[in-house]
Amino acid sequence: MVGVFLVRRGFASEKVKGGKLVQVRVDVDEDVVKNVRITGDFFLHPEEVLEEIEESLVGVGVFEQEETILERLKRVIKEREAILVGFSAEGLVRVFKEAVSSCLQSGE
Repeated sequence: MVGVFLVRRGFASEKVKGGKLVQVRVDVDEDVVKNVRITGDFFLHPEEVLEEIEESLVGVGVFEQEETILERLKRVIKEREAILVGFSAEGLVRVFKEAVSSCLQSGE
């Protein structure tokens, strides 16, 4: 018998405190985030940190608390000495959680 995989996709978009647009797309399978894509009109230096932030969110469980996710992001930001302009880690986590929630709602 061939296994059936149901990947659910979620999306959220918000003008966060700081005035910039943050958009998050997620793929979720078996209640675990498998892929993350973050876009928007914000600035981040160095730019390649965005990919590391996305990678840090892969593996997050859909019911994970915002505080735990925020710790993951802040760890990457601190280690890479990243500068976020026009958005915050807290705002990004909020949009990420909305994207995850949207895929849960669409999967019911």
